[in-house]
Amino acid sequence: MEHEIFEALKSPLNKHQIIALASQIQKSRPLLRALIEFTLNEKEQVSFRASWILETILDRYRTNFSYIIYRFLDIYPLQKNRSSQRHFTKI
Repeated sequence: MEHEIFEALKSPLNKHQIIALASQIQKSRPLLRALIEFTLNEKEQVSFRASWILETILDRYRTNFSYIIYRFLDIYPLQKNRSSQRHFTKI
């Protein structure tokens, strides 16, 4: 499943697709952990889309975000992608 998520992040996504992916990912702790790692991907668009989904998960599924909050706090200062930084700051 991680591979399918990663492949989806490589392509342009609209808001409805982001919400659908967030809904799917938030149900699985391993997928949440994979998603947070995708936010650090060297491909800027992958990182941006993963960050957008992460923000959507926090907005819509706040309780499930607690599973990755410590990892998020660890990687927050490591985020160099400006678009991702915007989503991280909103979180």
